[in-house]
Amino acid sequence: MHTDTSTFRKLVLTSVLLIYLVIAAGGIVRSTGSGMGCPDWPKCFGTWIPPTNVSQLPTDYKQQFKVGNHFIADFNVFKTWIEYLNRLLGAILGVSVFATVLYSFRFIKLQPNLFYISLVIVILTGIQGFIGAKVVSTNLSKYMITIHMLIALVILSFALYLLAKTIQPDWKTNFEKRNFILLLSSLTLVQILIGTQVRQEIDTVAIQFNDTMRDAWINQLGNVYIFHRVLAIIIVGLNLWFVTSLLKKSGSTDLPGKLSLAIVFILVLEYLFGVVMAKFSIPRFAQPIHLFLATLLFGLQFYSWLISKLQLEKSTNVL
Repeated sequence: MHTDTSTFRKLVLTSVLLIYLVIAAGGIVRSTGSGMGCPDWPKCFGTWIPPTNVSQLPTDYKQQFKVGNHFIADFNVFKTWIEYLNRLLGAILGVSVFATVLYSFRFIKLQPNLFYISLVIVILTGIQGFIGAKVVSTNLSKYMITIHMLIALVILSFALYLLAKTIQPDWKTNFEKRNFILLLSSLTLVQILIGTQVRQEIDTVAIQFNDTMRDAWINQLGNVYIFHRVLAIIIVGLNLWFVTSLLKKSGSTDLPGKLSLAIVFILVLEYLFGVVMAKFSIPRFAQPIHLFLATLLFGLQFYSWLISKLQLEKSTNVL
C-alpha cells in the first residue's frame, strides 16, 4: 500500500468498538425502559447535563416535555442517566468517525475507497442521530426503532469493510463457500431486525400487564415471535454445518478457522440466552446481552466474508 494504514486501522477499530458499545448501551436502554428517560433531543429536559433530582425540574415538566399528545412518566433519575449516557456514547462515536474521515483524506489519490467509505460512515452516523431524535419524538415507534438498528448495522458493515481493506492477509488456508458466508450474515441481520419487532411486542405486553406477571408475557406474543424462534433454529443449523465443514478441511489454527470457532462460540451463547429468555420469564439482564451477541455474531460473519473476498482478490492480483 502507498501509505501506511496502521494508524488508520486503529482509528477504524476504535470506531468499531464504539459502535458495539453504543449498541450495548441501546440494549440496556430498551431492557430498563429508559428510552424516554430524556423526552427531548438533543438536550435532556432542556439542558445539556440532565437533572439528578425532580426538584431541578419545573413543576409542570410533564406538560412542558410531553411527546406529542403523550404525557411523560414521573421523573426517574436512573432512566434519565442511562439514556443520557447512551447519547453521550453516540456523540463520542461521532467524533471518532469524523477523526477517521479526516485522516483518510491522505488516501484519496491511490486508495480513494478508504476516504469515500469513511465519508459514508460519517454521513450515516449523522442520519443515525436524526433517526434517534425521531425515535424519541414518535414515542418509541417500533418502525423507527427497527430503522435505527438497521442503520447501526449498516454503519458497522462499512467500518468492518475498512478493517478488511487494511488487513495484511498472511493466512495459508482460506474460506470456501464465500456466498454461503454472506447468506449466513444476511440471515443473522434479518433475525436481528425481527428481534426488534419481538422486543416491541414484549414492551406492549409489559404495558398491558403493568410490568407484572412476566411469566405470562411469552404466551401473549404473536406470529413474529414464532418466526423468530424457527429462524433461530435454522441459523444455528446452517452455521454449525458450515463451520464443521470448514474445520474438517482447514483446521482451526489459521484465521478462517479461528473466526469460525468464534462464530460457533457466540452462536451457542446467543442461543442459550434466547432459551433463558423464553424459559425464565424474559429476565431483564438477558435482553441486552441477547441483542449484543446477535450483533457480534453478524459482525464476525460479515467480516469473515469480507476477508474471504480480500484473499480472493489478492490471489487474482486485483489488489
